[in-house]
Amino acid sequence: MPEILEKRPWITEGEAQDVNSKIDDTEKWLDDKLAEQNEISLKDDPALTVNEIIKKTDQVNKLYKKVVEKKKPKEKKKKKEKAEEKAEEKAEEEEKKGDSQSNEEQQDEEL
Repeated sequence: MPEILEKRPWITEGEAQDVNSKIDDTEKWLDDKLAEQNEISLKDDPALTVNEIIKKTDQVNKLYKKVVEKKKPKEKKKKKEKAEEKAEEKAEEEEKKGDSQSNEEQQDEEL
């Protein structure tokens, strides 16, 4: 998970810990079930089945995908930045108007 956190800083430490915790719990469950399976005879019912393993791993995969595929949030612009951008745009528009007016005046003078 550390590599993912570097590439996706918007994923929180808590989310990463949840995934790691789920993985650890699933590994512990599997180890316990395998130990239980080793203790029973071949004639007894199995301690775990493929369907149980699939169910557990699907839970881990679902949580992992949810965290890893979390989209980057849009950055909100602060009010000051918005105001500055509007002021810059307005200044550019006025500058363009001033340039076009001075061009018209030069053309009138030439005539």
